[in-house]
Order: sequence, then C-alpha cells, then structure tokens
Amino acid sequence: MFYMIFYIHTMLNMLKQYNTSNIDIYNMNSSCSTWNPDLDSVNNLNASVVLWERNDYLIDCAIGCDRARSCRSFFHNPTNETCLASSSYKRGLPTDKAGQQGWNYYTKKQYCDQGYSFNQTLGLCYKLYSISKDCDNAMISCEADGAKLLTIRNEAEYSFIYDVMMKGSAPSICIGLRAIGANREWMSWNSQAASYFKWDIYQPDNYLGKENCVEMFAYGYNDFDCNLAKYFICQRFI
Repeated sequence: MFYMIFYIHTMLNMLKQYNTSNIDIYNMNSSCSTWNPDLDSVNNLNASVVLWERNDYLIDCAIGCDRARSCRSFFHNPTNETCLASSSYKRGLPTDKAGQQGWNYYTKKQYCDQGYSFNQTLGLCYKLYSISKDCDNAMISCEADGAKLLTIRNEAEYSFIYDVMMKGSAPSICIGLRAIGANREWMSWNSQAASYFKWDIYQPDNYLGKENCVEMFAYGYNDFDCNLAKYFICQRFI
C-alpha cells in the first residue's frame, strides 16, 4: 500500500509540470484538426515531428515526454489510451487523426535556461541584454549562452520582438543581419539569405559607405556601422 501511495504521489507531481488544461482539439476551431503552420512560427514548418505513437495511460505518456529531451508536448486520448508525443507546440492533430474526438493536449511548462523567457507560440527562448555591444561581440555573447543573435523571419516575430523592446526600454537592438559582397546581399549569421525585412523609409542607405549591420528600432530596420554598440537579443528555438 505504501508503494502504491508513493507511486500515485509521484505521478501527480509529474503532471504538475504540464499544462493540463485538457484542450479538446476536435472541438476547437476546425483549422486545428490538422498540423497548421499558421499556429506557430515558420521555424517549425519542417519540424512537426510525431516522436512516437503508442498505447499509454496519461501518466505514462507524461513521464515519457518528460524524459525525452526532444518532446515539447503531447496529445492523449483517454478513450483508447493513445499517446502522441511531439517535438513542436502545434496544437493540431496529425492528418490521419483529423476528425477523431476525445484528444487532450498537454505542454511542458518550463523550457528555457535561467535568464531566458519563453514564447510558446513562437517556440522561442529569448533574452534582452540591456548592455551595449557592437554586433560581433553581441554575437559572441549569445553563442556563450548556447544561443544566436536575433534574426526575424516573419511579421509575427517582428511584432513580438517590438513589444519586448518597448517593455525593456530598448531604443534599438542589433539584429543578426549583415550586408555581404558588392551587391550588399543581406545575410544572417548562419550565412542564409534573409527573406524578411522591415526597413524604415529611405533605408537601407549605406551612409558613408560603411553601414553593413542592421538595427531594429521603433520605426523598423536601419542599416548602421557595425562598430557602433547597441542593445541586443539572443534567441534559441526549441
């Protein structure tokens, strides 16, 4: 009896680590009945991975997800005790489960290292550094955290980062874009061509021919001298 009570107590504590709001996916908006990239940042478009599907009680499903570092959330159907573990935060069922009733959705509550905040919609850990560094040293600081200097890939991310800046009283931040080559192609720190821009009017202008970095401020993007020190944000997608 003692061991049974201990087991139940342990299982209840395990479930406290999860958001057990019992969202019934089928009864939500119909767009949630399959994986829907519009629900999340585009960083997860190719990462909607079902890690496993197996028959498990809810407790066992939670324990399995907790022990798997790559597991971010899971679906559980108490009708047939089916567990679907996922590496993303998309609240839509896989296509082959669309239309099935009874699914509940759970997510881990704690994701980010100390000092970093979490945005579940974007699957993003982030930290605003309210100290000024040039972009190269800002990038080094982020890498020391196991993160990267912020890059923005869509309007949703831009709006979110704008709010972070305003709340953090950051006049501007250096972001991870740099002009490369004679044609000044804007590349991210991982050498990928940027596809999203929010240039302020008349920008980029490459003033005095030495503005190869990008800052984000209240009115959008501006190119500036990479040697100038700015606040910065480190990010890590998980």
